[in-house]
Amino acid sequence: MAQNYSRVGYDSELVSPAELRLYADVLGPATAADATPAGRQGVLGDPFGGAMFAGLYSDRPNAVNHFVGVLDPDRMLLVLGLQHLGTDPAVCAAARRLNIGYVVDDSHRIWPGHNNAVSFAGLHDLGRLTGVPGLIPIGREGSVTVYRITGC
Repeated sequence: MAQNYSRVGYDSELVSPAELRLYADVLGPATAADATPAGRQGVLGDPFGGAMFAGLYSDRPNAVNHFVGVLDPDRMLLVLGLQHLGTDPAVCAAARRLNIGYVVDDSHRIWPGHNNAVSFAGLHDLGRLTGVPGLIPIGREGSVTVYRITGC
């Protein structure tokens, strides 16, 4: 998977070695929330960016594994409405049901003009959500910011 997204028809690697370390260092360690019946908390991110590698390099489940396909209602609510995390109880409820504890925002994307790219617009530029209750930045590297979902 990593080979297919690295230097194949693109100007640069989608995920740099430093970003891979960020995923391993920030998302890799177990947390108290991981000791749930559902197991390790998952990670959500736009699959058109390096976020699809966050789970792979941190051993956490990805909420969205590919940029083509049909998302269930909970995933649709999160990818379109994450900015309402602190104000819409349904968003937190979806994150709890899916056992999502982290969100990755990567401004470096492949195929930004792809028809499905707009389907994940709710996960873009999360820095604009500064102050959103329940979304705390916990790590940055290059074009990537990792957020912890709290309060859900």
